[in-house]
Amino acid sequence: MKPHSPLVAVLSLVALVSSVAAAAAGDEAGFQRIFDGKTLDGWQAPDMSYWSVEDGAITAKITKEHPCKVNQYLVWQGGDLADFELKITFRMGGSPGINGGFQFRSRLLPDHDIAGYQMDNNLNTDWLCRLYEEHGRETLAMRGAKAVIAPDGKITRSRIEGADGPANFKLEDWHEYDLLCVGSHLTLKVNGLLVAEVIDDDPQRQAFAGVLGLQLHSGPPMTVQFKDILLKVLKPASAAPKRAPSSAEAKPAQAAIPRVNDKTLVAWVAPADLAQRGGSALTIQDAQAHFDGIIFGELTPAKWMPGSDAYHRTRRAQGSWPAETADSKTFVQMAIAYHGRDVTLYRNGTEYAHYTMSEPPQAFGPEAVVLFGRRHLEAGLLLRLVDKSEFWVHFLKS
Repeated sequence: MKPHSPLVAVLSLVALVSSVAAAAAGDEAGFQRIFDGKTLDGWQAPDMSYWSVEDGAITAKITKEHPCKVNQYLVWQGGDLADFELKITFRMGGSPGINGGFQFRSRLLPDHDIAGYQMDNNLNTDWLCRLYEEHGRETLAMRGAKAVIAPDGKITRSRIEGADGPANFKLEDWHEYDLLCVGSHLTLKVNGLLVAEVIDDDPQRQAFAGVLGLQLHSGPPMTVQFKDILLKVLKPASAAPKRAPSSAEAKPAQAAIPRVNDKTLVAWVAPADLAQRGGSALTIQDAQAHFDGIIFGELTPAKWMPGSDAYHRTRRAQGSWPAETADSKTFVQMAIAYHGRDVTLYRNGTEYAHYTMSEPPQAFGPEAVVLFGRRHLEAGLLLRLVDKSEFWVHFLKS
């Protein structure tokens, strides 16, 4: 056999080095790169003005000159994902308490919002990251917790040894999320350490397939960046089981009942103290966790506001709104009238605040529930009242 010439040997070495480099660049153990590090090819958002590529990372920014009033999502155009493993290197920075994350196995909503599973993170919190359900059950598992969700929806949580307590990463620094979704089992690692786990066996809420979307959360100035996005598909979406219909979806006879758009919420209430934050005098909520309500002191102390899911229909700037001064023995009447995009608050029949929403009103159908005390069904905050037996509410269709 004729030996290789020096030129052939050199070419063989070059080919070997190139193949090793290609593997290191994204073909590791079956993973594929779904972000090329240079362009946003294969990704799309309704408003691309927030999204760019900087320093080899998908970058989204909110600035004073370019504010963001509703959540923005950059959606991967490669189709729905069912069983998969995803690795994303991420960092965020800006104002204190900012929020971010990415959606997976989620569904697109008509208003360009997204509902479904989310890897959620929040600056200046003890938990830093969690597994969450946007427009749904909210917290599934905080960092350091394993959640088992039974078919009846009951959630049992237990501690993951070594995953809670002080975090070994900072959201402001580059860190890697490794998300594995197999059937109803979701696991999240940060820098190789298991931090949260969910087994979702609720047939009406679990999702076996859906879109992947990067989130820019509405709010104050901030920057979020994603890079080194690697995906391994374990089962195609076409082979995933379908979600069972909810009780509301299973009742087609109710479809003829009209949905409420314009409405007026009215409550007579005496808060036990004016320093409490985030409770509800009256809330209406649907099965997808959309809600509107008369909320006390959530964004600004001692001020009433129209609460809503993710503040989609809430005016954040409340500096000019009057603070509540009534003592705990005095009932006040609070009313919020929704007419188209116009929202007007009244206190004892006098206009308290008025603004125009940036998006259409939320419609509520026959599956909606009405509650008071809690801001919404998934929230733990309660409005502390002087005497709940003397709490009166009215829900009026305009």
